Amino acid sequence: MLRLFATVIIFLFVTSVSAQFYDNHWMLGYYGGDLSEPDDSFGISIMSFYEAELKIENDQQNDIFFNGSGNTLSDYEGDLFLFSNNLEIRNAYDEQILNGVFENNELVNRNAPQAFVYLPFEQLNSLQYVQMNYSDDIPKIGEYPSSSSISTNEPIQLFNTIDSILPDLLTTGEVTACKHANGRDWWVLLAGYEQSFIYSILFTPDGVSIVDLLEVDFIQQSGLGQAVFSPDGNHYVRYNNVRFDEPAYLDIFDFDRCTGQLYNHRHTTISPSVAPCGAAISPSSRYLYISHQDYIFQYDLWADNIFATQDTVAIYDGYTEWNLFSGQFYLAQLAPDGKIYLNAPSSIPKLHVIEFPDRQGIACEVRQHSVQLPNNNATTLANHPNYRLGPVDGSVCDSLGIDNFPRAYFRVDRDADDTLDFHFQNLSFYEPETRFWTFGDGNNGFDLHEDHTFAGPGIYEVCLTVTNDIGTDTYCRTLELGPSSLFATQRDELDFTIFPNPVRDLLVFDLGDYLPLNGQFVLRDALGRAVLREQVLYRQARIDVAALPAGVYYYNFWDGRFLLGEGKVVVASP
Repeated sequence: MLRLFATVIIFLFVTSVSAQFYDNHWMLGYYGGDLSEPDDSFGISIMSFYEAELKIENDQQNDIFFNGSGNTLSDYEGDLFLFSNNLEIRNAYDEQILNGVFENNELVNRNAPQAFVYLPFEQLNSLQYVQMNYSDDIPKIGEYPSSSSISTNEPIQLFNTIDSILPDLLTTGEVTACKHANGRDWWVLLAGYEQSFIYSILFTPDGVSIVDLLEVDFIQQSGLGQAVFSPDGNHYVRYNNVRFDEPAYLDIFDFDRCTGQLYNHRHTTISPSVAPCGAAISPSSRYLYISHQDYIFQYDLWADNIFATQDTVAIYDGYTEWNLFSGQFYLAQLAPDGKIYLNAPSSIPKLHVIEFPDRQGIACEVRQHSVQLPNNNATTLANHPNYRLGPVDGSVCDSLGIDNFPRAYFRVDRDADDTLDFHFQNLSFYEPETRFWTFGDGNNGFDLHEDHTFAGPGIYEVCLTVTNDIGTDTYCRTLELGPSSLFATQRDELDFTIFPNPVRDLLVFDLGDYLPLNGQFVLRDALGRAVLREQVLYRQARIDVAALPAGVYYYNFWDGRFLLGEGKVVVASP
């Protein structure tokens, strides 16, 4: 770690947003702590999304083993609260909560994707933990779904477990949820194993309230796949690989948040047969993304004929780790920064990302294996419903007095060709109807998302105000660009870290809270020759060194004419 002084900066100052960021942390990895050597590629990677900006940390002390069903819960403000691998539950201090061991759960409960989901209520005053158990047979069949209450006051503890909520065999995994139209309770849908019905279960703060059996038009196949609700709660999607000699099954339903009923069942198959597959839906609820091992397909859920809109937005580029572990496409999850992240079906320390999921076609920008994790990941990906979905105002189910008071929120993106050119991605929620942007330089805008170029260095307060019939909310971020005496007197140290080191392909350069104006990362060989130059736009940079010969290199980090950091990087043999 380097502690360095500088005088040219951009800092972001942010007004607080109080709104159900239960999905603000994701944890992935395994074999940390005493189970592996210090500072190796085993441990826990912690992803966080404060202010809609991805940051990744390396926790080498935590020895929990996450696999397909690992999941993390943040508190109402977005700070880490709980995490579980479906064998045990630990708190933010890496301590097992009281009664937080599932003694009857076996390895498959940890391996299966979407094996459990957190259902928070009333600003986390109440919490339900809903999980699926599995048979001992091959293939593993879902059975005996259960729910447990978690006391969120100290000491945090698990209690009041209800076993065997349903009597029938169920499909594997695919435990997900959607907010009831009252804005508080949760619907969980579970499909019968090779049956033409789906169970609709309503959870309240006290546990299971309603269990309904829904007849559907096609038999629900069980396989390795994913289920997802659209962020607005109007669609429910199941996608499954069943057998290697059969195509994958895609089912799309319309969903009634008030009654928990499914209707307008649409079904298709996708060839060729695959092993890994997943599904996610864009923030606007318009575009469905299906990961089909070597492909990512996009569908328009607003079209009359959804399946006719299939568009291939990515083809697997063949990337592997150590010429063995595949970097294909597997599970997908919409994140609080408005991007969709996908994992791989093997233990590689990489994620894929869809940068702009609400853009049609290849404009959505799928970036393969572009997110470098500090540790290997055993097919873990977060499993979060949309926590920021409010009531259906004015409906017969809008019975609890909860209102869709709008919340303003946005993400900051930058142009690599002009570092004064910014894109502001609107991530507001609770049904805003109008928006108004100001940029701190006398200019303003009314578009859903805005592109803006600042004239030069300075301090700019960028604000977004959103409004609906219930109220108005404003969210601001202050961009401080250029020389700053405040930095010299009050921010006289910078903390920079790099990982992994040694590195084989993607190097992550972490700037802490520092955001450069004209950042440049320069890598030099032992003779002092510059062999790589990389522009640094954000507080974490991912730098591709795969083309460099193995050896020892030395880096400098500049912002404009100021040298802010330097150190050594070891590039390992491929």
